[in-house]
Amino acid sequence: MESSVIAILLLIATLVLALGAFALYSVSFSNQYYTVSVQEYLIGISKLISVEVSQPTYAGLPPCYHYFNVSYMIWIQSPTKTVTVVAFVASSQPNPSYIFPSSSQNASLFTSSLNGYSSLRPFNLNATVYLPQGEQPLANIHVVAYNVSSNSTYVLSAVVRPSQIIMVWLLYYYDGKWYRLDYVYLSPFSSGVGVYIVTGSGINKGYSGTLNNPTPHIYISQTGFQLGMWFKVTNIQQSPTPLLNATFIPTGNSVGKEFSVILYTQGSSVYVNISGTVNLLYNNLKAGQSYFINFTSGSKFGLSQATEFTIYNEQGQLLNSTIMGLPSEINGYTLILTFGSKTVSNGISQAFIDTIQNTGSINPFFNVSNIAIRNGPLYNNTYLFNWTIAHNPSLNALAYWYFVWPYDNPPPQLIGILWYWPSYTTNYPDVYYIPENGTNTYVIG
Repeated sequence: MESSVIAILLLIATLVLALGAFALYSVSFSNQYYTVSVQEYLIGISKLISVEVSQPTYAGLPPCYHYFNVSYMIWIQSPTKTVTVVAFVASSQPNPSYIFPSSSQNASLFTSSLNGYSSLRPFNLNATVYLPQGEQPLANIHVVAYNVSSNSTYVLSAVVRPSQIIMVWLLYYYDGKWYRLDYVYLSPFSSGVGVYIVTGSGINKGYSGTLNNPTPHIYISQTGFQLGMWFKVTNIQQSPTPLLNATFIPTGNSVGKEFSVILYTQGSSVYVNISGTVNLLYNNLKAGQSYFINFTSGSKFGLSQATEFTIYNEQGQLLNSTIMGLPSEINGYTLILTFGSKTVSNGISQAFIDTIQNTGSINPFFNVSNIAIRNGPLYNNTYLFNWTIAHNPSLNALAYWYFVWPYDNPPPQLIGILWYWPSYTTNYPDVYYIPENGTNTYVIG
């Protein structure tokens, strides 16, 4: 009898343990099945998301154009009704999947209409973001985000500098967690964003405008003449590649003969050729770096029939200088300037000419070149040059060419600007716009 009771108790205990184990297994299997089904659902959504992006439009941010405002049209398609977008700017890295947003996102989303752009309503998102695969935590983020409708088009705008990219994360909130279903990265500077400058072939195709101001607009005198220009070595070429051809032609009763001052690069060197006499100015040019060349002539500086050439690096350090004789004094000449060449070895970002009166301080004369050197190759000095000549009548004239076009769709031609003090009394110099007379060629006289 006792053995029968014991056997029944053992059977009951075995059944209880089996049912308990089965219950535990059922719960475990249920949780595992739920996790797998969530993963499959999220991965399925991510596979159906698509993003299309337009070509960028952009504008450089003055005055130095180290940063650019870039905009894209972006179209997002998702099987969900809405999706959350986090856009941010970051430095380029080999694996963009692990580029995370920082506090300075520098990117925003807008809607476009006939009345212009309207900013989407952002919200602050402080959360842990997971990957759908295995629900792996990806990053803790504190960002500005946007909820956007599926199958809609938006404007993505960002402020970037070279070497930066724009990241776009597409997030989805499900069952109490944020998941990154997809991401897109845009490389603006690989799509042509940057500044256009005069290269060998140039972007200028000849222009002739109506000239209302009476000539002469500038008198190139023996008292003082200065020409400066910034250029960048794009490619090292072993054949001679012109940077500048400045041809001086005597006018009226001027005594002298026509002659040319030619600057050109060959290999890693830059040379000066004056009527067949060639001097080496510098022999260590580097591709991708900018240089400033200046040449000065005039009796005011003990250079009545000579000119001094100087070359500086982008940091404003003097690299070398040389003095060469001229066939005659620079006095009463018309000047024809041709920038660049038929190749794309060098880019010219800006250039200026200034001349000085017989009387007055020489400080404003050299301030012009000091401004150009100090501000670098991309800085637009129009306002500063305008102020300089307007407040210094000792300057006879100041001409300026700014060949940088920091926007998309550069114009077919770029003009120079000339400020000059006329023969009559006035409180402000006259202004003349210098047209092109051939590709990259300007006549001043």
